[in-house]
Amino acid sequence: RAAVVVTGGVAAGGTAILSRFELRKNLEANSPPVLCYLRTHINEAIVSDTPRLTSPYTPPPWCSGKHTQIIVWMYRNMFCANKPLTIRRQLVPHKDGAQTALDWYEEKDPHTLRPLAPNAPVVILCHTINGDSEQFKLMAYHLRQKQGFRCVCHVRRGYHGVKLTTAEFDTMGSYNDTEEAIAEIERQYPHAPVLLVGMSAGTGPVVRYLGISRDKSRAVAGCLISPGYDIQRCFGRFEWPYDWIVIQRLREYLKRNAREILGLPPLPDADQPGSHAPHHHHHHPDHHTTAITPIHPEEENASIAHPPLLRNLMLKRELDRGNGNGTGERERE
Repeated sequence: RAAVVVTGGVAAGGTAILSRFELRKNLEANSPPVLCYLRTHINEAIVSDTPRLTSPYTPPPWCSGKHTQIIVWMYRNMFCANKPLTIRRQLVPHKDGAQTALDWYEEKDPHTLRPLAPNAPVVILCHTINGDSEQFKLMAYHLRQKQGFRCVCHVRRGYHGVKLTTAEFDTMGSYNDTEEAIAEIERQYPHAPVLLVGMSAGTGPVVRYLGISRDKSRAVAGCLISPGYDIQRCFGRFEWPYDWIVIQRLREYLKRNAREILGLPPLPDADQPGSHAPHHHHHHPDHHTTAITPIHPEEENASIAHPPLLRNLMLKRELDRGNGNGTGERERE
């Protein structure tokens, strides 16, 4: 409790300082939003019945800037999302041998949350580029309590404990993975409508799925929170320290899944009976050597989505480290 109070005080102090410098600039730039939508009867009704869609966004003075809003959002997710929810993971195998996960938000104790009907709408939450199902706990709680929605987070390949079992991955999501995840949800709840909600990088699989499937879409609606309309321009406008944080997390993702990305065989599980570590010929116990053949573009299987250059760049980096300090091979293993 003391740690939370101290952390909250530091966050509040930093928020107040940042807000003082950002308030004037944001108030001057405040303007009504520009709405882009197909002028159908239902869309016109939604716009006319929702004044917030056409009114300028005016944040409270103490939380007026982008930096302060991010601080408040992070604090809210870290310390205010302790709701009576637990996460049940279901792995979803895919046709190419990969796997993703459905993290279902369920009540910790019986009868503590609003009961859900078998045909309750299912909201599929798609996480950010560095996120996971934990970031949606508060949203899932409110969607269930206020709307009666059943919520599940679709965890992409290689994220949040989902093992990357093939060399094909996409940090922005995959149409086929989304389609097969929705099919699995429909198998469990055949009479429930499905909705898609994506945040930041999670808007990628939502837009991709709705755009490709169009009239054949199994989802009745989609919601995009902080979408990046042009990914290259989006990443080019990242400011410090957010760009550094994202890059570090992406590096962790690549290092965690390096063996699968580089096409190396998985390491044996030491806990499995009969498993043996691979034998290395070495002259010193701290210097192992392993021969790895670089993968050239002409040898790359066309079905693999990521460029072969990525493999060679990662391999070169590890070999350079090994030549520099003798630790590259140990880090790779």
